[in-house]
Amino acid sequence: MAAGRADVRRGERRSLTGHRYLLGDPLTPGNPVLSVYQSDIIVYGASLRNFLLLEFHDLLDLDRIDAIALAGQGITRERIAAIPFWGELILGTQ
Repeated sequence: MAAGRADVRRGERRSLTGHRYLLGDPLTPGNPVLSVYQSDIIVYGASLRNFLLLEFHDLLDLDRIDAIALAGQGITRERIAAIPFWGELILGTQ
């Protein structure tokens, strides 16, 4: 595999909506959802479940407090640091 291709795969992401992305390499349960807009990168959801519950609670007929309880814990700094490629970018911008 060419070096350039390896770099692209390392930061692979799957588009969800707008500038929200699910990390895609490796595509595993519990991957965080990122908001990527130009050089502004933040963790927008600790997991896909967390993101969907918090972002679309009104469509699910849940009140915000119930959605927060169902969404579970947020993401820790240690877990962000462990994300290949993106962790360095996120922590480097804070």
